[in-house]
Amino acid sequence: MMVYGCGSPGSKRPYWKCGEMDDRSESSVCSDGERQIVYAWALDASDMKFPPGFRVSGSTRIKYIVIQLHYKDAFEEFHAETACQYTGKPIVALAYRTHSHNLGQSNLDEGFLNRFHSVCFN
Repeated sequence: MMVYGCGSPGSKRPYWKCGEMDDRSESSVCSDGERQIVYAWALDASDMKFPPGFRVSGSTRIKYIVIQLHYKDAFEEFHAETACQYTGKPIVALAYRTHSHNLGQSNLDEGFLNRFHSVCFN
């Protein structure tokens, strides 16, 4: 689920097919290009509350809140693998987010550090 702040929604209908997240067509999330990602939620993510003072309309550029939901029909199982190895200066990964848009149903992420093995499945 993506929550967008828009200057003008992509349609006057209560719901519509708005394409992918980067879609700029006439059926886009926001029709005027004035869109801001306010919140993104995925399976098992924590809840979100707008901060005090968050405003819609008035003197702000956000006139509408549009919620985009992604659903995927079940399809035949398919596995694809990719890997990378970093050998530069040490880094600390604060967060990462894997997603497959309309191309997948789940992601399995594995990390190895010396003998430590972490797994994230979504």
